[in-house]
Amino acid sequence: MIHVAGNQHNLAHARHDAGIMFAYMVDGRPLCAVVWFPMLDDKYIAETGAGASSQNLKLRVNGNLKLADSIVAFNASGICLADIKKAGVISRISGNPLVDILDVASGRADGCILKDISPALAVMGDFIIRECGGSTSDIAGEKITFASTSLVAGNATYRELLEKVIS
Repeated sequence: MIHVAGNQHNLAHARHDAGIMFAYMVDGRPLCAVVWFPMLDDKYIAETGAGASSQNLKLRVNGNLKLADSIVAFNASGICLADIKKAGVISRISGNPLVDILDVASGRADGCILKDISPALAVMGDFIIRECGGSTSDIAGEKITFASTSLVAGNATYRELLEKVIS
């Protein structure tokens, strides 16, 4: 599977945060994936059972277990930020769901809540986050599938806390 993440126009106009995802899949499941940001020559690699890395550094979802003073990335599509902010969460909107996923995978954000994303991005995000020790679901708390168009991610405890706030 090959998928341009972000906006194809951003890639065509050499935006630094435009990325391309490549995945080798068997029976509908990714076995390995590469995310490449060509303008930055930055690569993220994930392999089933081997984890994920960037620039030869191992990636890990952080272990934050509370919502207060945590950072959550959003794509701002139909998500009520008022409830999240009441819980003390610091919200960040990058404009690129792939960057949000990789921020969670690398521990730069505690979690992400993404709606109206492509099923390919949901499946790839699920794979990468899980290979970094994280946990994912769709916005309804269900397992990610090729029909999913949302993603909630973080470590298992943190993701469950996010789900309670947004449900």
